[in-house]
Amino acid sequence: GTAEDQCGRSVAISGSTVLGGAPRDATQQGAAYVFTGGGDSWTEQAKLTADEKVIYDQFGYSVALSGGTALIGAVFSDGYAGTAYIFTGSGSTWTERATLTATDRLASDRFGCSVAIEGDTALIGAFGDEDSRGAAYVFTGSGGSWTQRTKLIAADGAQDDRFGFSVALSGGAALVGAHMHDLPSSFEQGAAYVFTGSG
Repeated sequence: GTAEDQCGRSVAISGSTVLGGAPRDATQQGAAYVFTGGGDSWTEQAKLTADEKVIYDQFGYSVALSGGTALIGAVFSDGYAGTAYIFTGSGSTWTERATLTATDRLASDRFGCSVAIEGDTALIGAFGDEDSRGAAYVFTGSGGSWTQRTKLIAADGAQDDRFGFSVALSGGAALVGAHMHDLPSSFEQGAAYVFTGSG
């Protein structure tokens, strides 16, 4: 680690594996670090970077883990359109398997600002979509094969809500945060939306 790497900007844990994002590593190309262990004994096992390293992409801005699969967001790639990466592995051996992007991706969408993964389902936030109304995308797959299944939006979404700024998954439920959402009598009070489904 070096000054301004911001290791720990994002964190995830699954079993005995910890993943920490360092989005400002190497002129903001970004990186993510894998640690394994337990209790008070943890050892750095691997440093993950995108195969295509581009300065200012901020790979590692968001991270998620499910078993031996890591999902890592690079929110500022391609004109702030954003990208997410799938890695699989264990211990010191991790391999980039897939690059995920939204089918309707545009500059400034910030796809990959938040990520969640559980089993064969990935949820990726894009708070800048549609004038920052925001969106979240569901992908399913495994290994190197992942497919976009649906795009989630808020039924009452409005400009600058930033829906998708945070996301979480559990079972068949997706939870999506819109921290700038206005209520009729409460400016930027924020909201979170629950979606259920499969595929």
